[in-house]
Parts: sequence; C-alpha cells; structure tokens
Amino acid sequence: MSDRRARRLQETHDRIVQALEDYLSAEMDTGITIDELCERADVARKTFYNHFSGLDQPYMELTLRHIVALDGQNSADAERQAQGLMERFDLFCRYGMRDAERWGWLHWNLLIYGLQATYKMDEESAAVVRTMIQARSEHLFGAAARSGELDGCYSAEVLGEFTKGIETGIAQDDALKYLQLPAGADIAALSSQRVDNYDEFRRMMLALLSKHMTPPAGSVS
Repeated sequence: MSDRRARRLQETHDRIVQALEDYLSAEMDTGITIDELCERADVARKTFYNHFSGLDQPYMELTLRHIVALDGQNSADAERQAQGLMERFDLFCRYGMRDAERWGWLHWNLLIYGLQATYKMDEESAAVVRTMIQARSEHLFGAAARSGELDGCYSAEVLGEFTKGIETGIAQDDALKYLQLPAGADIAALSSQRVDNYDEFRRMMLALLSKHMTPPAGSVS
C-alpha cells in the first residue's frame, strides 16, 4: 500500500471517529445509527464497514483516546476529565453495543485496554484513570444486572475472548479456574455454556480485573 493511500485511509478512519466525537459533544443523551454517523462523516456505508465492523468499535476507540489524553494532566484536571469519560463509558455500553453476543467481552476488553493505557502514564494520572475504570465497571455491572441486560450476554466465550484480547494479561488457565473448568478446557467448545449466577460472574470478572490494577513488572507508571 502506498503512503498516500495509507494516509487517505487513516484520514477517513479519523473522520468517522471525529464525527462520533462531535455528535456526542452535542447529543450526549441520545444514540446514533451507522447511517447517521456515515452522513455526518460524509462517507458511504460501505466505507464505514471498510474501517469498522460495527458501532462498538468507533465508540471503543474514542473512549480509549480520551483515556490516553488524561496522561500528564494535573489531579484536578484529570478528575474533571475522568468524570466526562465516565459518561462515555455509559454511552459506549448503552448505544455502542447493539449486539448482545459481543457486549460482554468488548466491554471488558475496553476496561482492560484502558488499564493498559495507564501503564505508561505518570503516577497521578494513572491513579485517577484506574480508580475511574474500577468504579465504572462496578456501576455498569450493577445497572446491567438490574435492567436484565446481562441475560444471554455472558458465556464461557466471553472469558475466553477476554483473556485472548489482552497482551500483558492473565493466562487462559486462570480464566478457566474462575469459571470452575478444568485447565486446558476448549473455550470454543464451551461457548454455548452460560454463567447463570450474576453474583458469581461479577466475582470472577472483578477478580480478573483486579490483576490489572497494578502494572506488570517492567512497565512504566
């Protein structure tokens, strides 16, 4: 691919994400469809799908950009911006995740990628972001449980994708242990199994999440 073509593709990609940013800045309490986003970004629907597989991806990218942008902020500024970021987490889960089968693991990958982004932040910014992510994960889990949105969203596949989706993460055997499955079990073959008890699933996932609240050895915080 030529440098010129790569540049044009990146510009289109960024324009779609920026269109979502502009929309959220003006309409924080409403959702947006792919067609509406394409119109705002002045791209064809086909072009959108050349860059993203669904609305969840630009929501996720935008949220991660805001996490990274907190690096180097003083405590007051970081906390103020983190409050706005909490609202974006809510929007991500409310409007970015239309597909229930993808909701669970993409949500958790977002949290984990967010934590990974803090590994190279200064200590003050990182502390604000980690606290925000932990609090937001608790809030979203509680809201989803009360509304019944967890039904059918989480399975053994979720935890499998969760472990595969992070670079500095836990071993898959750890995930299997929390699911009370034998080490070496085939995650793909277990994808139809459900974790029926919400409290147990919450305990498992928060235990896994807590492993990432401290940067891995050798990283910079």
